[in-house]
Amino acid sequence: MKNQFQTPSPRGIISQRNKVNTFRELFLNNLDSPHVEIYRKAWAKARARLSEMQATIHFCRKEVCHE
Repeated sequence: MKNQFQTPSPRGIISQRNKVNTFRELFLNNLDSPHVEIYRKAWAKARARLSEMQATIHFCRKEVCHE
């Protein structure tokens, strides 16, 4: 089970952003492939994870500023 209270590091966010870019390139380079849906799903999952990480950082910083 994923630890919901772990704050992602800036290095982790950069790594995830690189994954998003890689999956995007794979998706765009394989639009005519019969497996295009697999590439689209991988890209979507990577984008969702990046968004989740960025939101976690954003809200953690707000909590620190308000304490």
